Amino acid sequence: MSTTIDNFRSRHALWVAEMIQKHGHAIISVGSGECDVPGCRCVPEPVTWSYTIGLVEDDLPELVAFGLCFDDAAFMLNWAARRARCPHCGVDPGTVVELGDFPIRFDAVPVEWAIDTVADPLGCWWAHYSVGRSAVPAPSIVQCVWADGDGRFPDDPECDPAVVAAQPVGNRLLGDWSGERPNRAERRAARRRHRR
Repeated sequence: MSTTIDNFRSRHALWVAEMIQKHGHAIISVGSGECDVPGCRCVPEPVTWSYTIGLVEDDLPELVAFGLCFDDAAFMLNWAARRARCPHCGVDPGTVVELGDFPIRFDAVPVEWAIDTVADPLGCWWAHYSVGRSAVPAPSIVQCVWADGDGRFPDDPECDPAVVAAQPVGNRLLGDWSGERPNRAERRAARRRHRR
């Protein structure tokens, strides 16, 4: 079975590189339950997130969005990536813009979140950029934070509690924001048990 997993990892690495070549970035979904690792029976996690790989190659921050299904997250992240590449727009932290009728705020993500080796929130990013390198600096990351139906963001005390629960922001990213999410070693052990 390890050959199957190794083949998957090789195909996945090639897919990431191909997406970066074609589109300037790839988008990875975590915790959505849409896992395509052979033998994996992932279930959705309490907080899902999606992130880009490749914007750093254009000296741009990578992007992350929490609490959205993959299709919605990909739509938002592709839109934000176009903004990031636009010399007149950008994704500067603190900026609030509208995506259709929905307010979106760009927040800087603490670097400690990206380098968390237990939760490994950017596992595919590190796998892509660490090949053949002994040290890789953490990328700058900007979070696309979406507002509730009344235009309030998760750090507003009046924000819809479901929106707050779906989107950790600021220092909440460094706490136990993902509920009972198992760490990387626990996820791998679970995959091994499912393969037997």
